[in-house]
Amino acid sequence: MSFWEIIPYVQIEAEGNKPLLLTGPKAWLVQEGKADIFITKVVSDDTTGSRNYLFSVEKGDVLLGIAPLAVNEGEFGLLAVGHTGTELLEFNWHQF
Repeated sequence: MSFWEIIPYVQIEAEGNKPLLLTGPKAWLVQEGKADIFITKVVSDDTTGSRNYLFSVEKGDVLLGIAPLAVNEGEFGLLAVGHTGTELLEFNWHQF
């Protein structure tokens, strides 16, 4: 039995026009492609401010969600922006 047969997940197309805030008790496996990770000001659940590049992830890498960091200037979080053809598998990392 494979890991993905026992852990529920959601497949996400994470291309550049669909950026994803990496928040909450979730994790994302890069199934296909590549994504760039940025730090950004979180304006609301779906809106972010300007982006500052941090690093990139590729097929096989895993990202963990974290709560936005609150500072005097507001809240800051991590944002994943996939390249064309990028697919992520999203799952709840508390299931381990």
